[in-house]
Amino acid sequence: MSYRALRGTHDILPNSVYIWNYIEEKARAFFRIYAIKEIRTPIIEDIFLFLRSLGDSTDIVEKQMFTIVRGEDKFVLRPEGTAGVVRAYCEHRLDKTDPFQRYFYIGPMFRGERPQKGRLRQFHHIGVEIFSSAGPYSDAETVFILWSFLSSLGLKDQLVKINSLGCSADKLALSKGLRQGLSNKRNELCPDCQRRFDRNIFRVLDCKNPSCRQVVSSLAIMDNYLCPSCRQEFDRFLSLLEQMGVRFEKDRFLVRGLDYYEKTVFEVVHPGLGRGQDAMAAGGRYDGLVREISGGKLDIPGIGFAIGMERLIIAMQEESVLPVIEGESLAAVIYDSDCIDYAFKVMSELRANSIPVVMDFSGRSIKSQMRWANKLGADYVIIIGSEEASSRQVSLKNMHTGQQTRLSLDSAMNYLK
Repeated sequence: MSYRALRGTHDILPNSVYIWNYIEEKARAFFRIYAIKEIRTPIIEDIFLFLRSLGDSTDIVEKQMFTIVRGEDKFVLRPEGTAGVVRAYCEHRLDKTDPFQRYFYIGPMFRGERPQKGRLRQFHHIGVEIFSSAGPYSDAETVFILWSFLSSLGLKDQLVKINSLGCSADKLALSKGLRQGLSNKRNELCPDCQRRFDRNIFRVLDCKNPSCRQVVSSLAIMDNYLCPSCRQEFDRFLSLLEQMGVRFEKDRFLVRGLDYYEKTVFEVVHPGLGRGQDAMAAGGRYDGLVREISGGKLDIPGIGFAIGMERLIIAMQEESVLPVIEGESLAAVIYDSDCIDYAFKVMSELRANSIPVVMDFSGRSIKSQMRWANKLGADYVIIIGSEEASSRQVSLKNMHTGQQTRLSLDSAMNYLK
């Protein structure tokens, strides 16, 4: 029987890992400039953390969570990163011990949805969560951090879509307005939106069905649900983004699929990802989430975003900005079978001096080992025969020029360095 990776998962092979390492290293260096520190939370959490934070009528909770049941305990593989970071923030009272309260994470997430291009069951996020401040300046800084990081990777075609759901009172007004406006038009909605009408009315706004869009866009509530204070904040936020040079457009249908968002929500889309699945990053403000997860003990505003690494890599590929990493110089130790002890010592000393080196222990002939070294792409071979072993020297051959010289081990080491 042969085995394959599970549907919706994929192996990141050695010839691709360098791309992932490049992006992750760029992220760590970039976020350091903004005093954003790394946090690592478990990939497994109590299921009720997500039922409480995401809302039990969201698509993630209803259809997509991977659940583990052990006796009376129910766990879940994390479907997103924000809830876990907020849980850690509350549990360890980082509001008291950490003056910055700005965190980033990198790691896998899990959702049982139908696999598509750039959308897998195990996927990877780079996320940022910022606590302790609210208002248009905090929102603008967060979106600018996201925009600037994507730009630092060489991307130019991305666009930020932005909307405001308003405060909790505005969300309630929007919810009531949608229900009233759609009650007589329910039959005009698609089957999914007819179910959403009862479970989560905001999800109707997120539907990509053209007929649903047309029905919703005709409702007066879509242009008149923000209170004066939220409208003023949103206008100031957009003005700040213009000053910062962020390319954006307002999208009044943008709601995001999670219950904890309020006020500012945003997505970054890229044309290289194709229609319908063009979002490679998204986020928003969640001022009530800390209060919800802490059981009312803390009431601290928060805002954040997450970037899907699979989609980010596709976008970078479409714009031809993926890094080209040259292979590190490599040496191979080639030896007569009766000189293996000295050859092993040479290999060990080279590695102790940070020189990448490999050695084949199968005892093949020197000719076979040379073919092996050539196939590996070795830049140099260190040849050890009986004469080299008896004199405690090595013969160093440049595989590109064919030049070969006998040297002391120290001289060869200095040259290779």
